[in-house]
Amino acid sequence: EHTGNSNAVPPLPSASGSATPDKAPKRSVEIALNNKSDEAVSRSTKTDRNKTRPVANKTPKPVSEQPRAVGNKGTPQQLVREAEQKYQAAIVLLGRDVNRSQIDPIALAQFERTLTAIDQAIADTRRAVRASPDDPVAVQYMLSAYAKKVEVLEEMTTARRTP
Repeated sequence: EHTGNSNAVPPLPSASGSATPDKAPKRSVEIALNNKSDEAVSRSTKTDRNKTRPVANKTPKPVSEQPRAVGNKGTPQQLVREAEQKYQAAIVLLGRDVNRSQIDPIALAQFERTLTAIDQAIADTRRAVRASPDDPVAVQYMLSAYAKKVEVLEEMTTARRTP
């Protein structure tokens, strides 16, 4: 999907040599986070298709006020920490599976730039969550950054040098 953002990085060639724009790593933090802020903005300005009035713009509840799933134990902050730990463990495992010597050097450089941007997004959002642990938007951005890193590492595990 083309967002019209001038910060978008050209798509990486896939193992077959064709470009895959929907899986192309992105450069900026906002893009690396899957344009969640654009989605939130568009949600607040959409109109109901069957009516002409704007759809209500609801402010998310703080994490501490959000309902917990049945069977989950612990505070929302504990659940966020557990999710963060699971992402970190997945990142370590995937990082071990990446065979950088088998990836095309140009693609590898692009992956590395993307990972650097994602790591910065993770650091920034972790600070925001630590400063405001009840902020659901900060939590969402942090977990989205971790998910994006997992996605890029998964893509790297299947990337191969072009013949």
